[in-house]
Amino acid sequence: MNNATTHTPQRHGKATVLRIVMIALAAVLLAGAGWSAVNLHAISIYNQATLALDAAIKDSTSTGVDLDALHTRQQQTDAQFAEASSLRAALLPSVRESLEANASTSRALTQRTAETLRRQNTAKQGQGDASTSSPSASSSPRNDNGMNAEQRDKLDKLLTSNERSTSGHVDDGKTPTQDSTVKPW
Repeated sequence: MNNATTHTPQRHGKATVLRIVMIALAAVLLAGAGWSAVNLHAISIYNQATLALDAAIKDSTSTGVDLDALHTRQQQTDAQFAEASSLRAALLPSVRESLEANASTSRALTQRTAETLRRQNTAKQGQGDASTSSPSASSSPRNDNGMNAEQRDKLDKLLTSNERSTSGHVDDGKTPTQDSTVKPW
């Protein structure tokens, strides 16, 4: 009986140590899982932002791109990169470096797009001032202002239609008030 009593405290001691080790191991594994989840989330956002950046780079080199839409998409892409890097301290070094490189490229493209938009708007305002002083400016050939050929054709037809309605000369015999194809907008 004396033997049984002496072995019980040792078993309790070993079991308690084993439990503490298992709890510590579980805590380390849980922290590792959390760290992995943070990195996976950042990588997922990074991948989406990188795809958007690739598309924006491709679009920015093409002619006839809508710069307003491109600039808006770029701002959203910058926001995605910012969200992905918000947990920068917890990210793996390779993820952090890739994220910083692509975020820098995205910011540069956003700045370039914004500058191009500013120049275009300044040029359009200058054309608007010139068109009010000379009526022939609206019939001059159009420069590439972010519209594709179909959009330019539609705009030219609309301008021609509006010119006819305001000048009082209509080819189809209708008076300007009877012409139902001219829209006020």
